[in-house]
Amino acid sequence: MRKIISYSPLILMIIMCVLLTSRLLDEERNLDKYIFDDTITGNPLPNFAIDSFSGEGLSSEKIRQKEGYKLVVFFASWCVPCLAEHKTLMEIAKKKELTIYGINWKDKASDVYRWFRRAGNPYKAIGIDKTAKTSVLFGVTGVPESFLVDRRGYVIYRHNGPLDMKRYIDEIKPLMED
Repeated sequence: MRKIISYSPLILMIIMCVLLTSRLLDEERNLDKYIFDDTITGNPLPNFAIDSFSGEGLSSEKIRQKEGYKLVVFFASWCVPCLAEHKTLMEIAKKKELTIYGINWKDKASDVYRWFRRAGNPYKAIGIDKTAKTSVLFGVTGVPESFLVDRRGYVIYRHNGPLDMKRYIDEIKPLMED
């Protein structure tokens, strides 16, 4: 009886660890549905109006008015995956199959201009998401993140992470075939 009593704190601690671990795992599984909720796909481009580096500003209305398909890309010059994606965006821009708009996230204009002087600028226009409100409207979880907008102004595709030409050819281009 004494042995059971002497081991009871250890047994109780093991039971508590098992219960807490199982609870944490359940919470982690449930968290995925909130983090990667893709409610934007299939819906109209969210309404926004933000400043731009050029002073013209960028808005959902400007993007909707542009003919054809549009790709809206959230990026930052300090983002290593964005730098990797940049070459692909330059190739896509040269094809002139769609218009690419950039929304800069938590960056300095001088850093962005320095980056573009070195690597080129694939964007038709660039908005600055200073307050992160636009990122929240889109449900952005990090940069880079891209959204394909159809001719009607609806978001028809979303991609988290850097785009590459294979993904562009295999996933985006087929969506643009009318």
